Amino acid sequence: MRKIILTVLKRFNYSLRKIEGDELIETPKLINDECKKVKLKKLTHEKNATFFGYHDKTPSSSDGEKILACSVSRDDTKLENECTKMEVGFFSYSDGYTFHPVDETYTWCWQQGCMLQWNPLKPNCQIYYNSLVDSEYGSILYDTTKNVEIKRFKFPIYSISPNGKYASSLNFTRLGLLRPGYGYKGNIKKYDLLNTPDDDGVFLIDLITGKKNLIVSLKSIAANTDQSVPHYINHITFSPDSSKLTFFHIYENQSGKRLIRFYLYDIEYKTLKLLEAANNVSHYCWNNNNEILTSEAESGKIVTYCYNIDEEKKRKIDIPHIGDYHPMFNPVYSDIIVADTKPDKDRNQHLFLFNIKSGKHFYAGKFHTPDEYTEEVRCDLHPRWDRKGKNIIVDTAEGGKRSMVQIDVSEGIKACLD
Repeated sequence: MRKIILTVLKRFNYSLRKIEGDELIETPKLINDECKKVKLKKLTHEKNATFFGYHDKTPSSSDGEKILACSVSRDDTKLENECTKMEVGFFSYSDGYTFHPVDETYTWCWQQGCMLQWNPLKPNCQIYYNSLVDSEYGSILYDTTKNVEIKRFKFPIYSISPNGKYASSLNFTRLGLLRPGYGYKGNIKKYDLLNTPDDDGVFLIDLITGKKNLIVSLKSIAANTDQSVPHYINHITFSPDSSKLTFFHIYENQSGKRLIRFYLYDIEYKTLKLLEAANNVSHYCWNNNNEILTSEAESGKIVTYCYNIDEEKKRKIDIPHIGDYHPMFNPVYSDIIVADTKPDKDRNQHLFLFNIKSGKHFYAGKFHTPDEYTEEVRCDLHPRWDRKGKNIIVDTAEGGKRSMVQIDVSEGIKACLD
């Protein structure tokens, strides 16, 4: 009887998630025993929840010696534990992947961490991360070799341009209010939520001078949309040559459906271009200065497109259906991406390599995620390549606590290239 009750509850829980939008996927048909060829190294700090954040940044230093990470002692299944004390640090290869904390921050979320990332100008020793500065959201540049704080900024950082000159920023309080799990909740109580403010949106920061400019306002991009609901920005990334940036403009219509408009901004010419509005782009990554790969919703399915910026065209990429995923291009082999899946009905998340040109693929493994890790506190794999394109680093809740896993997929790359 107990087994029957548990089965019914599990099925009810599955149906409930489908209704709430945290839909479980069917187990991908691509699964095989190829994953036996990969080598795994689990990265943990004491008994803490250990993770990095989103899939659009690499935690690996340029020399491969360090892997950036965040460590939280509190229960990592509770949304209210965001913005409590979190240690920022790195795992060191030379001493057996020991975790070295360098600072503490109270400015972070479960999905994107504290925007911890390497300084492109010194990618072996200097890091940026968000923290409280004079009791407000800000950011810090820190030297992990000298163990010294280099500079403080009175604004939070979202992403850093590859040339190290610029940073992007947005309103993390607004993001936390409208997209829980992605922004920061510390200042929500004193925030006046306007629908389309003209002094908020996408900010560009000169990291040399510290000057911060609003380059795209929410009021301007919401002009031809429903302005009776609140709008916000998310997922800002720079092109490889640092000349452009892309971002999501997001709002909900009157029936509660989330609408995502995908934009491109040219920093030099100060021009804004709407790349996609008909489909909801879910995730994306740059391949080169002219091409962007996206996973997007089209006619009730997730499809993959490649956008050619110069030609103002997009072409569909034929890869096997695995549902929604987080992509990242291999930094050495530009036709290979890593992609993860949402949990399937057995709560397993799967990892794949795809050659988007040849269609070849490699199954890199699966990770179980417990039922408690769902909605805003879910633990997506968020796969990222190291700098040499040999290893993938993921976040996982397998075992009942967030940890990081480094995966050597050298054999998988060979399989996708042969």
